[in-house]
Amino acid sequence: MMDRDSQAVFRASIEDALNRRFQDLEEATKSATVNGFSPTDLNKLAYEDMLYLRGLLSQYKCRLNRVRSPLVRLPPEIFPSILAPAVSGVYGDLFIWLKYGHVCHDIRVALLGMRDLWAEVVFHRPYIHVHDELLRRAGSSPLTIWFYLNSPTHIINSAMALLVRARRIVVCRAGLDIMRPLISSLGQGSFELLDTLEINPSGLHESPIGAFSNQDELVIPAVRTLALYGVYLPFDPSKLTTLSLSKKLGAPPLLDALSVVIMLRRCMLLEKLSLSEWIPDCNILSTLPENDAIIRLPRLSQLCISQDEARVLQFWSFLESGRALRAFIAHTLANGIPSISRLSVEFLEFEGVLQLSVGYPSPSTSGDSPWRAHQSYALRFSTPSDELTPSMFIGFIECICTSLQLRVDAIDTVHYRFGEEQTLFDERDDNKHYLFTIFPAITTLRLSSPRIDINFFLKSMSSGHVGFFPRLQNLHLKRNTPFSFEYLEELVEAIRTRTVDGSAPLNSLTLEGSEAQLSKVVEYASPLTSLVTDVWLKTTYRSMQHTALRLA
Repeated sequence: MMDRDSQAVFRASIEDALNRRFQDLEEATKSATVNGFSPTDLNKLAYEDMLYLRGLLSQYKCRLNRVRSPLVRLPPEIFPSILAPAVSGVYGDLFIWLKYGHVCHDIRVALLGMRDLWAEVVFHRPYIHVHDELLRRAGSSPLTIWFYLNSPTHIINSAMALLVRARRIVVCRAGLDIMRPLISSLGQGSFELLDTLEINPSGLHESPIGAFSNQDELVIPAVRTLALYGVYLPFDPSKLTTLSLSKKLGAPPLLDALSVVIMLRRCMLLEKLSLSEWIPDCNILSTLPENDAIIRLPRLSQLCISQDEARVLQFWSFLESGRALRAFIAHTLANGIPSISRLSVEFLEFEGVLQLSVGYPSPSTSGDSPWRAHQSYALRFSTPSDELTPSMFIGFIECICTSLQLRVDAIDTVHYRFGEEQTLFDERDDNKHYLFTIFPAITTLRLSSPRIDINFFLKSMSSGHVGFFPRLQNLHLKRNTPFSFEYLEELVEAIRTRTVDGSAPLNSLTLEGSEAQLSKVVEYASPLTSLVTDVWLKTTYRSMQHTALRLA
């Protein structure tokens, strides 16, 4: 510990310097008539001194911050590698940080002092071989405890012994040898630090799916986020803010309809709810008095439901924010008009799911940052679908918009994503033009469908006026194939036709794809930038990382 002598010397030296300075100023003032020193000169010197002292104080604060946090001393070139994973909570690239630590003293000091960082990965599978060292570095910080199938016995024993220090517990495909003692501990102790519990025992082949449904309620008073996959555990939901329940398609219900209603009605603080294949047959609820069947979630701001359309609509009728939409609509009204203005419809081929999301306005949904519904949405609905037809697509949109009381003329941002074989946009079929006209107020359009003929709807004219998307200002195109010269020539011609003949210029154009897919665009920059104010190239890497380049 630093002694007080050093501080005393520091303060004495400053006071001595100030005293000498004031003596000099006094002497200069006394002999003003001799040396021509005036009050104006005194004020000027005093002002300069004060500026200097303020600068010293700023330097003191800056250097103090560098002492307090070695992270501030890191070279700016490696900031993205450190901060991006830290903010996202994904620590898969921890080895990159360690590599920098071998060559950079400041980052090594910073890393060794970031106890919360080590606490996150003490039990993470890639670092099990250095478990003891990471646990030492974590100090007394709250831990994230991971349970994996076939984890070494000493790691499981260590995790069980440290449950009381857990801030987050994640069970990944664990067997009964882990689940039984874990659930027993959670039912007995009071885990005051635990705020997140995620259980996915999908490896329980030897146990029926409801093996733990008769357990006592978990004693987890501080938990705010709970996710259960393929299993149900009795719990007190009254303090939860995030709840996710899911099971496999075709698996038997884990709770009957009445039990589901009772559970959800206790979730008065719930803000985010996700249900996947978890909705039971709700017919029995129609026989109950209305007040006993209705589920009221006054704070709900994000809802994700994934199940067949019939069950979703049936459940929706008993959810107050779906039945009368009093809570939801009141939450989204602005001057009497619903503020929901963004809509995304995606057909996920591999999952066989049709998914619709709606969201709130954002100050930035154009340029290089289009709306990405998977990152930010208010409500999301998913329904199984082996194939996508225009009638199904249109019916799904109309059903949700009607149920939510959304005004189609209030939707200004739309994302369409379809697979390689989808032909919902077809200039030869007048019935499919509905997809171009259903939302007349679109200003920002994001298309992730290789089968959409961009040139057709951009060039569509009627008596000199734009036919489709007349208010379109920002267009974002994502392709799984290269942007060829032929494609770019047609795109430029379509934009020119829209700009000149239709008097509807684009403000922003973003082309997204891999580096190889975008290689031709840079060579074709001049024709694009002559027609569009902002042209962005967005390079994706493994569908996760994005790099934006604005063409001059």
